[in-house]
Order: sequence, then structure tokens, then C-alpha cells
Amino acid sequence: MTYTVRNSREGDDIALNGIRCGGTYRAITIERDDNGAVVGMGGIVYGPESIIAFSSLDRNDRPDKRTVVKAARQVIKIIADCNAPVYATIDEHEPTAEKFLRTIGFVDYNDQGVLIWQRQ
Repeated sequence: MTYTVRNSREGDDIALNGIRCGGTYRAITIERDDNGAVVGMGGIVYGPESIIAFSSLDRNDRPDKRTVVKAARQVIKIIADCNAPVYATIDEHEPTAEKFLRTIGFVDYNDQGVLIWQRQ
């Protein structure tokens, strides 16, 4: 299986999760080359008071590790371009979430499971 990593377009969030992202976002999408299905997305959402990092992978059609790493590098660039703190929380239903967030530079912010991105 081969994949394309690209800048997200309107509607990618709905194609992946069936719902619209709750705000303006900048993100990277992972798309299957054979059928164009969106199988992953990651980036930032601009909230009213903060910037929140997010990522989501299709639970049934996960891209290979090499593709995820390629997308993660582009997500890190998006986060690094922010001139304000970027926060994230760990998805308890995704077993790789905490390791992924810590690998790309998130550290503990408080004792309630909120992480903050530490500039590299």
C-alpha cells in the first residue's frame, strides 16, 4: 500500500472522522494512493483561547510507520511556526498517543493530562 502526505483540504476531517473539526485548522493529511481515502490527519486547531494539536488515524486502515513519520515531520513544522503555546491531551483510546506526542516534543504541562509543546 502506498500513501501520499499532503496539506489538508476542506472536507478531509469529515472524510476521516465523519465530523467537522471544531475550528480553523492547519493540518497534514495521509491519503491512500489506490482509492484516495483519508486515513490520517494531524496538525493544529486555533481555539478561542489557545492552540491545540491534534492527530487522528483510521483505526481500520492504518498507514505504515514510514508514512506516519513523514507526516509527523510536517506537523512539527506547523507547530514550530506558531507564535503561541501549543497544547495537547493524550487520547486514552489510542495506545500510541502518548509516545507519539512525547516523541515530537510535547512535555507535561499540568497534572491533569495536558501537554505543551517544547520548542526544539
